[in-house]
Amino acid sequence: MEADIVSDQDVAAELMPHSAEAERIVIGVLLADNAKFDELPDGGLSHDDFYLARHQLIYQHIDMLYNKHNTVADMATVAESLAGVDKLAEIGGREYLLDMQQQADFYPHFAQYARTVREIAVLRRLIEETRAIRDLAQQRRDNAANRSEDRQKILSVDEIVDKAEQKVSELASKFRDHRDASLLEISKIVRDVHKNLEIIQQRVKEKKLPYTGLITGHSLLDYYCAGLQPGELIILGARPSVGKTAFSLDLVRRICSKPDEEGRQRWVGFFSLEMSASQLAMRIMSSVSRISSHAMRTGQLAAPEWDRFMQADEEVSKWGLQIDESSMLTVNDLRSRSRRIKRMAENTGGTLSMIIVDYLQLMIGSDRDRQENRTLEVSSISRGLKSLARELQVPVLALAQLSRSVEQRSKRIPQLSDLRESGAIEQDADQVIFLERTSEIDKNEPRAEDHGPESITMFIRKNRNGPVGKILFEFRKSANRFDQHRDQETADSDFQAGDAAGDHVDPYSS
Repeated sequence: MEADIVSDQDVAAELMPHSAEAERIVIGVLLADNAKFDELPDGGLSHDDFYLARHQLIYQHIDMLYNKHNTVADMATVAESLAGVDKLAEIGGREYLLDMQQQADFYPHFAQYARTVREIAVLRRLIEETRAIRDLAQQRRDNAANRSEDRQKILSVDEIVDKAEQKVSELASKFRDHRDASLLEISKIVRDVHKNLEIIQQRVKEKKLPYTGLITGHSLLDYYCAGLQPGELIILGARPSVGKTAFSLDLVRRICSKPDEEGRQRWVGFFSLEMSASQLAMRIMSSVSRISSHAMRTGQLAAPEWDRFMQADEEVSKWGLQIDESSMLTVNDLRSRSRRIKRMAENTGGTLSMIIVDYLQLMIGSDRDRQENRTLEVSSISRGLKSLARELQVPVLALAQLSRSVEQRSKRIPQLSDLRESGAIEQDADQVIFLERTSEIDKNEPRAEDHGPESITMFIRKNRNGPVGKILFEFRKSANRFDQHRDQETADSDFQAGDAAGDHVDPYSS
């Protein structure tokens, strides 16, 4: 039951549009589940979108705890925060918070209530602005005949009309910006393209790589994709044990170990549905220290290796890497946790650079999708991944399992049709990349020894905004490292020379 507290604003509540019930529902749901912040309308809510004074206070503290301090904002922590500034009694005490939180389960349509709170807030602001305009007009009329009044302080009719137009226009523009966030004028888009081209030209003049995407450190992969582009979905497919996870961890090492060009720490969110966080950490430490995973698992480390391990420990501990080892992951879970990683990065002065999912077919869809069939479920998941990439404006790398059909060919060259369970994966992806052992493609290529490097061929089968082709890598499985293949060094130097001269030739398109 609502606590018996009445403020002056509560008494006057009937004078302005409001919905105390919608406000209570929104706050109660947020107290029960902070992840619901991610379902707020575009632009979120501010504390002054709430009308009742106590609701403004409560929301302000929830927002501060969760979005600014990255802490849980439930009934207990919000009550403690309010008590710390002597405001707990003012909002009705812990009983009022508990009552709202307990009722949260009865209101599944949270987003609609949040939109209601915002829309009514817009109506109140419109009323406030029109009242201010009315007061100006009234002042003008009352003082028009008063000769003793300083007429320089009174606005003219033209000035009042201009001010009225300005105020209403600003409010309407702000409201429509949120409502029509997906509508863009072509002139603005062209300006952005123009600006992006100027940035690229400036980078060329400064002898920098002319790529606006995330640099992987693999020169040919960066060439094909112009860096991994924000807002794009990249699919990395292979049969089991070829090196999908190892390649993604190699990217993590290359990305997290260096700041971006503005000096900010680069963060990566790694969602592993197959391996535990400790297994991934072991692989990362092996790659950074250049100590074999087997030696680390068996503890067979000489003194120099211990030194390298301790140096790697110190380095990796500073990375902006967040690992989620949930074995049951939905798109909504992924979206909520990715947004949280982005907030954590920004609150520490860093930047979210990439999201990695290992692997796509282990994700689960909504209850409705699961009731249909697995193909529809995977289609929904791939669309969700693409939507997440566009929302967060980071590249999303999703690992994918290939079907057995690739093993039935005389040359095991992966094709787009080998993606398991859904053609929608191919459709939604901006790039589709496959890995295969070179020895399975070329029978003259010797198989790698247990501890030696193995030749891996990367096939870029789909590239929405660039060329397709293939790249050769050396994969040192014992140390979980991918490097450009030695047989490609000469060709790559020719590629770099052509790139510097502005002659962008694709030497591996055949």
